[in-house]
Amino acid sequence: MDLYICTTYYHLYVLLLKRLTGHQSECDVVICDDIPTGKALSINLKISGLFKRIWYVEQSKLPDDRGQGRIDRILFQHRRRYKMLSRLLPFDVKSYDNIYIFHDDTSLGRLLNDAHKKYHLIEDSYNFFQRLKDTPQAIHLRKKNYKYPFAKLLNSGYFPMGESKYVLDIEVNENHSLQIKGKKIFELSRDAMRAQLSKEDKCVMYKIFGCPVFPVMSNKQALLLTEPLALDGVCDEATQYGIYSCIVSDLKSKGFDVLIKPHPRDNVDYGKLQAFITERTYPIELFIDCLVQPLCIVAAVSSSAVYSIHAKKIYLYSFLINGGQKDV
Repeated sequence: MDLYICTTYYHLYVLLLKRLTGHQSECDVVICDDIPTGKALSINLKISGLFKRIWYVEQSKLPDDRGQGRIDRILFQHRRRYKMLSRLLPFDVKSYDNIYIFHDDTSLGRLLNDAHKKYHLIEDSYNFFQRLKDTPQAIHLRKKNYKYPFAKLLNSGYFPMGESKYVLDIEVNENHSLQIKGKKIFELSRDAMRAQLSKEDKCVMYKIFGCPVFPVMSNKQALLLTEPLALDGVCDEATQYGIYSCIVSDLKSKGFDVLIKPHPRDNVDYGKLQAFITERTYPIELFIDCLVQPLCIVAAVSSSAVYSIHAKKIYLYSFLINGGQKDV
């Protein structure tokens, strides 16, 4: 039996793509509370009948026990942590033939290493490993100094994002221009799977995610995707609001009406901006799948989703937070 561990809406979206297009047979699924509506999603997944067992795990509440010193990290930490977490989970990772995880620098990802369980890694977001060094997750990569090979040999600590010796292979959307190497990497195109979805398949997804009625986009509308900048420590909430207020003003000065799709983890209230605000609790890919023509304008600061959207123009406002130049 296979197990998938999902910690974002995008992860579940990719799993549903694979299941509905025949790239994955029946399997068990873990939905983590990293997903804001994870509990409701778990219920909807059970109703769909697409999967065998659905586990809802409050990953944020799992205790973390890091080694207290080099010897402890090498000899005792992994065994101690595996025993501790195994008692708190409704499943045993060692009982599965194949485990698939999208983000292994998480409590459950570290558990796989604690259990010495080999696993399949799937890219965390669209073309993630082409942009790895420019993502917030890059800070969790181990430094490649003279200690690195010895630490890896002795399994001291954790080696996430494709560097763990327990990674069997890595699934990516496009197998080129990757910022990782040394692993068995294979390509499974998200766009190709999306093209295979029938109208009925899309309806199944809409029911699972509880999607709202999507607004009709015109050539005079711009889609703005937000990021939880304050939550990720980039700035405070007031600054984040100011950034997106500037973007809305800029787009409106260009003659566009603005539709804001907040990131699922973005809790900032944009209600006072002159824009239509859509629900945040679904993957943007579902919205894109229902469009009959490419979007006119997509705008973002640093959203990973923007790379998966076909649009006539893409505005990247990264200069607002890092002093760079605006890409158009």
